[in-house]
Amino acid sequence: MSARRMRPPLPDLSPGDAHAVLRWLYALGKISARDVRAALHERDSLVAEATRQTQDFGGHRERFLRSIERLQRSSLERNRPRALARERAAWKAERRYMEALSGLSKTARGKVEAIRERRGLVAAIAAANRLGAPRG
Repeated sequence: MSARRMRPPLPDLSPGDAHAVLRWLYALGKISARDVRAALHERDSLVAEATRQTQDFGGHRERFLRSIERLQRSSLERNRPRALARERAAWKAERRYMEALSGLSKTARGKVEAIRERRGLVAAIAAANRLGAPRG
């Protein structure tokens, strides 16, 4: 299972700063004028498409936009219960256990699983680290 790496959000830039950044990237050769024109053209076509679609709603456009705002607001206001600290600690310990098992042979895994049954998760992680190949 691979987790997608999230990109950090773009910093808030004024139009002048954005223009300066684009000129700097162009000067460094990281971006071409064609890339900028293509991005602006794509943005304009997306705005035109969104405008056309909202006009297709006829007289119900404002009602539709209000319902979208309400949906967004309700999803932000939803109170989702957070995991308890002990649940997070248990997940973390399980993840450490699985990581410790990942480099072991089948016989070593069997020994570690037996230790987990008898003495618990912490002892099993310690045993797996002892049985594992030296890391370094």
